[in-house]
Amino acid sequence: MQLEQKYILMTPQLVGISKKELGSSVTVFDQHREIIINALDFLISGI
Repeated sequence: MQLEQKYILMTPQLVGISKKELGSSVTVFDQHREIIINALDFLISGI
């Protein structure tokens, strides 16, 4: 899927934003699931 705009995943802000503030979905990132989980794991545990 090609998006018209570029987006970044700001993992440190995940815990500080409510779902209501995020608004509607723009795409599905299922194909990037492993990368996102690895980034969160690194953020939390440093591994």
